[in-house]
Amino acid sequence: SGPFPTIQAALDAAQPGDTVQLAAGKYSGPGNVDLAFGGKAITLRGLPRSPEVCVIDCADGVWRPPHRAIHFQAAEGSDTRVEGITFVAGQAVGDRPPAGSGGAILCQGASPTLVDCVFRGNRAYAGGAIALEESATQLIRCRFEENTASHGGAVMVFAGTVSLSDCAFIANTGTSGGALSCLAAPLAITSCHFDANSASNGGAIALGQDADAQITLCVLSNNFATFGGGIHCQAAHLALERSTLVLNGAGSGGSILLEQQSQAEIGQTVIAFSTQGRAVGYLSESTLSCICTLIYGNMGGDWHGALAQLENLQGNLWQDPLLVAPEQGDFRPTPASPCLSSNNGCGLRGALAPTEP
Repeated sequence: SGPFPTIQAALDAAQPGDTVQLAAGKYSGPGNVDLAFGGKAITLRGLPRSPEVCVIDCADGVWRPPHRAIHFQAAEGSDTRVEGITFVAGQAVGDRPPAGSGGAILCQGASPTLVDCVFRGNRAYAGGAIALEESATQLIRCRFEENTASHGGAVMVFAGTVSLSDCAFIANTGTSGGALSCLAAPLAITSCHFDANSASNGGAIALGQDADAQITLCVLSNNFATFGGGIHCQAAHLALERSTLVLNGAGSGGSILLEQQSQAEIGQTVIAFSTQGRAVGYLSESTLSCICTLIYGNMGGDWHGALAQLENLQGNLWQDPLLVAPEQGDFRPTPASPCLSSNNGCGLRGALAPTEP
């Protein structure tokens, strides 16, 4: 509604350091999809903290021909920002990268910062919502719902150094990594929630090809897969700290499955009430350590297999975590919970603060 007829016209006119501010409404059609920033450090802003007000609809009810929202390329770094926008119905067509990568956003060697955005109903071969190739992108307070891809239902990471904080992944689906797949890259995930995602491998997260994931203060709940209900590691490294894995399920590895010489260190974490499979599936060529971790009530078993020798060592525990109402999605520890630092010598176990006494 301002002086530029489309988003692309505004991006073309903007200079480095400028902000393109969207008016409230839905944007679709030529000039509002398949956007390019032209190597400039520009901020594209909707309404932070209320992203549903500004929507980029890549299909507008018509899936053919397919469109992405944005294609970032190598010249665009962390000063290129997208804030407070909802992206829907993006589609990348093809069965290999890059043509089939990033239903809504594709980053090739680019490292934009994405804040307070929502991605819903996007699809691709790799990265239903976002594909990050050799990228150092930061995703902050973003929400991913009902996106679909073969690799990384919502997000695919290949190489680069990516970080996610305070993000939510809800009901995304894939073959490998219902919510997120990471290959050959260090990955930091902090204070994120993965709920009701599904895949063949890694209901929430799939790690492979020497991926190195640091997952801290996260909740993984109600995710499901054939292998690794919450997390599946193949030739990868996982450091899981202060997290809560509850009500996940898989035929092998209800919450976590380690194989192909994977390594995992688990600390101050709660793994409970898996609906199918042992708490942690573990093949002999992998390595696993647990410190101050509570494992309890998993359908296929708790401290079994490789975990058996770790029970009751270094603060590990087999005891009901006494969560408020896990079936209703409240995974906070009650005042009597052994997860509380006041009730154990390990500090707070799990990702969530306790209920008030």
